[in-house]
Amino acid sequence: MFRNESSIVKAENVSKMAEVISTKISKDKLDPSKTLILIDLDLTLFDRPGIMSDLYPGERKEFIDSLAKKDPSLVEIAYAQSPYQLIEEEMASYIKNLAEQGFIVLGFTSRRTGKAKADALTSVEEDACKSIQKLGVNFSKIATQEFDIPENAAPLENANLRPYEIIGKPKIFGDTFGATTIFTANYQKGLILASVVKHLSTLRIDITNIIATDDNIKYLQNLKNVCETNKLNFTGLHYTFAHDHKHELNAEVVAIQKDLLINEREFRFR
Repeated sequence: MFRNESSIVKAENVSKMAEVISTKISKDKLDPSKTLILIDLDLTLFDRPGIMSDLYPGERKEFIDSLAKKDPSLVEIAYAQSPYQLIEEEMASYIKNLAEQGFIVLGFTSRRTGKAKADALTSVEEDACKSIQKLGVNFSKIATQEFDIPENAAPLENANLRPYEIIGKPKIFGDTFGATTIFTANYQKGLILASVVKHLSTLRIDITNIIATDDNIKYLQNLKNVCETNKLNFTGLHYTFAHDHKHELNAEVVAIQKDLLINEREFRFR
């Protein structure tokens, strides 16, 4: 008879995350080949600095909107000048350690796929995976695979979702960058995880254990429910480092940043 084990615990940093996973591996004698370890991207793996951070979605939207009114090209400059940084430098080496033990370690995000603009040279999922690669993070290799959206599935509510001209499907993507990530395309993570586990079984990868790290407790609860339904053991790690170290934005610094962007744009086109 199947005995489901599921829990969600707080992991305030990579050190605590490693401690919980190590205890789980030892206690339950986890088989690495049957264990899927999922690492959320935004505010878990990486984030942008300052006003461009996901910690300040409202302020960022206001900042971006003000730039767009001045000149739409300023928005692209703002993103280019605020590249992603690891939340904790230790995360990259820890992911490598898990992969070397034989665990299947993948990125996991609710981000959409497709192209923000029809004439864009690359997809947004490709851009994300290139960012992961630049940060020295190496996930396990699983070939690209698209998934159909389950019937009657409702997308997540996301007030800050940027409009895309070409919208893609949920998918596994990024193995060519060493950055294989599951993109749920703005649908519940649990919904797409069920499809991913089923797909992996066709590759003779039979998953029985899921370990997911995420800064969003609601996503972890959703994953826990789906794993229980599908008779998968689940451990959720509520990663809080970014939120615990959030600081107030300095309005003067933001204003200076905006002025510098405008001045740089004007200098480029002289």
